[in-house]
Amino acid sequence: MAEIGHAGDIALEVASSTLGMATIAGLLTALVASIVGESRRANLYIVAGYLAMGLSVFMLYGGPGVLRYAIAAVIFKIAWSWLLPFLLAAVSRIGGPHVMSSTNLMIGSGLGLSPVFAGQLIELSGGYQLMLTFSLVFLGVALIASSVVMRNERARHARQPEAELLTVSN
Repeated sequence: MAEIGHAGDIALEVASSTLGMATIAGLLTALVASIVGESRRANLYIVAGYLAMGLSVFMLYGGPGVLRYAIAAVIFKIAWSWLLPFLLAAVSRIGGPHVMSSTNLMIGSGLGLSPVFAGQLIELSGGYQLMLTFSLVFLGVALIASSVVMRNERARHARQPEAELLTVSN
């Protein structure tokens, strides 16, 4: 992220300081998400988090100036810190402990492998635009997949009382 700012003629020290401030905003957001906790609006929070992350990635196109870079960094940190707890809670609610183990493995794998793939995309294209495009595509796929799963979960919960009535009456 600091290198994207540097590519937009932002001094590396300024980009790094901006990321530090964005991290503080992200920490405060994680605290707020913990205070909010389980909510009937969790699906809305998940969608809002994905959309905000997409906006922040989009703002990084074209070598952003310092203001646009700072706003993008803060939005990204806030969105990620807001999205992740609600997303993991939804995964846990839907799939239980076995799915959570796999989810944590996939998150760890992604954190480990993503820099390798991002580096390849940067090297291949000679800049950050291809990597940002892939990031937007993957965010879109994740948003669509999450929306489908959340819709199926709502439908399952809507039918659940009917199934319980059938079980009780038999």
